[in-house]
Amino acid sequence: MVEIKTGKKYKKNISAYGLASSSPFEEDIEVYNYLYSLLSQFVHPDILTAGRYVGDDGFNHLQDSSPGESILYVSFVNCLILKELTLFQNELDSYSNQDIAGYLSEVVPIMKKVFKKLVDGEALPAAFMSRLELLFSGK
Repeated sequence: MVEIKTGKKYKKNISAYGLASSSPFEEDIEVYNYLYSLLSQFVHPDILTAGRYVGDDGFNHLQDSSPGESILYVSFVNCLILKELTLFQNELDSYSNQDIAGYLSEVVPIMKKVFKKLVDGEALPAAFMSRLELLFSGK
């Protein structure tokens, strides 16, 4: 692949790990490793996640013991994506720019409070909190 404007060549078939490790934010590789490990436990048979699917009635693959956890990770990824979109604000219409700014200004402070509790309780790596703080640091 070649970037038309600069002529810079990029590898094809870059892995998700390769993308994370090429990020200018060192926290991204720790966040990636954590999420990859966590999500792999659900995709591949893993005794560590069996408790999430076994209840009083036996095995139930539809049982969901932690919907809040999913919402938290999806919200985190949404914030990262939306922040990246602000780099293209000249290409976006004013309504989209306002919506992105509004979402980030509402969601990120709440997530910081939740992440702080999780990081302080050692339930989440500190890289998540650091990465959230970087969203508005101007870096």
